[in-house]
Amino acid sequence: MSYQVAAYNPPPIALSDARDFRSFRDRVKSTFDAQNTYNQQFFQNLVQATNNNAQNYGPNIASAATIRPTQFAHIVTGTATISTIVVPAGFNGLLALISQSGFVLATGGNISMAKSPAAGSAVLLVYMPVTQRWYPVA
Repeated sequence: MSYQVAAYNPPPIALSDARDFRSFRDRVKSTFDAQNTYNQQFFQNLVQATNNNAQNYGPNIASAATIRPTQFAHIVTGTATISTIVVPAGFNGLLALISQSGFVLATGGNISMAKSPAAGSAVLLVYMPVTQRWYPVA
């Protein structure tokens, strides 16, 4: 899923090699400029990833015991029972599954509560990394 954002790794602060006040001042300024540039790019990427997550939908997914979503929303085809939703590394948040034919969500894998969305309806799920389970929104 496009939910992941690169780890926050700003440039290091290196002030120990300053010889006098002027070189220290110049080092502080260049460090600040480098970190500011990094932070601007990092947060622009974060905003873009957040906006894309809420707006993107992925390809149709055939219902099966295990499904692998790739975006925020998917149309689920078929009527098979889904008991496990594979979670991409680092993901936490919401997933919208739109029922084309009336699939079933069942416990037994990583889904906390059974649901049977009718054809043409949607189910919204919240993933909690702490419990490693999907929770359908009531």
